[in-house]
Amino acid sequence: MRLKPIVIAITVMAVVGCSRHTVVNQSATKPQGGGQLPVSSPSQPPPAAPSNDAFVPHGIFNLPINPLTELNFKSKAEIYQLRINAVRQHPELLADGGNSYKPSEEIFGQIEDGKPWWGVLGLSYYGDGEKSIEGPAMQSEYILNPFLLVGLNDRVGHRVHDPALTPTDIYAQPNQLSWNLDASEVQITYDISDFSKGLRMIHVDYADQPEMVMVAYNARDLGYPFMYLALESSSHVRSMAPEAPYAIQIPQFVHKGGSCGYPGGCNNYSPSDPALDIKVEELPAVANIKLWKIQEQKRIEVRNLMEAKSTPKMNPCSFDRRLAFPYFLDGSLN
Repeated sequence: MRLKPIVIAITVMAVVGCSRHTVVNQSATKPQGGGQLPVSSPSQPPPAAPSNDAFVPHGIFNLPINPLTELNFKSKAEIYQLRINAVRQHPELLADGGNSYKPSEEIFGQIEDGKPWWGVLGLSYYGDGEKSIEGPAMQSEYILNPFLLVGLNDRVGHRVHDPALTPTDIYAQPNQLSWNLDASEVQITYDISDFSKGLRMIHVDYADQPEMVMVAYNARDLGYPFMYLALESSSHVRSMAPEAPYAIQIPQFVHKGGSCGYPGGCNNYSPSDPALDIKVEELPAVANIKLWKIQEQKRIEVRNLMEAKSTPKMNPCSFDRRLAFPYFLDGSLN
C-alpha cells in the first residue's frame, strides 16, 4: 500500500550575479539515459567539469543519495575533499560545473582536525558521553549530499535507559532526490514511517507528531543565506517558534563543540534556533519554505521582515526563474 507523503516545498529565488554559486535553472539539451546523472564515489575525486557557459542542461536528474559514513578523527582537509568531490558528482547543477567551488569558511571553517563527530547511535541511543560518537556521523548526510539544500533531522538527541532495547540507528532517512530543471523543481523523499516507529521504540513522547529541525547550511553554502517558512501556503505543519514565523538569515555552521560530552569535544553543527524547528501534526502535510540568494546589506530586515501572510519585498537585483524544491516524506504517522 502506498502511504501518503509529506511535502516540504522550498522556493528559491535565484538572483543572477549576486552570489558565489549560480544554480542552473534554465533549459537546453536533455542528457541521455532519462536524465540520470553519472555516479562517482565521494571518496574518489571526479575530474573537474569542463567550463561551457553556452551549455545549460534541462530535464530530470535523479541524484543518488550518498549514505552516511563515519568521519571520526579525519582531518579537516579530508572533510573538505569529501565535500568537493560530492559537489563535483553533479556538475550539471552548477553554472560553472563546480570548478570554482570551495567549502565556505563561514560554514565549515571551524571544523577541527582529528576530532570525532556526533554519531547517529549517539544521538538516538547513547546520548552525550564517550559513546556519543558511535555510528556514522549525522552531519555526513549533508556534507556528502550538498544538493540536499534543506533537510530534516530529529530536533533533539536521546538517551535510552531501557536495557532490553538494542542500539539502533534512528533518523529521518532520505530515499530519493531529483532535480527537474524544466519545471524548476527538486524533490526528496524521506522515510517518515520508520522514523516515527523508531521514536516509539525508544519511548519518545512526540513520536506520533515528529518534532524536526530544518538543517539548511547546504543552502547557505551554495549561496542562499535567507529562508522563510511560509505557513500561509503550508498545511499540517506548525512552526515551533514562540512568535509567528519570520524570515531569518540561516545561522547554521559546523564546528567543534562540547555538547557530545566526549573528552575534547566533537565536530557537529550549531546553533539551535526555534525558527528552524517544525512539528508535523498529521499527514499529508506541506511546509513551504522560501530561500533567497542575496548578499547586499540592508535589503532585508531579518526577523521583522513580514507579517504571516505578507510577501517579502526584495529587489537587490533582477530575479530570474523561481526554483521550487518540494520535499516528499514518504510515510504515515499511524
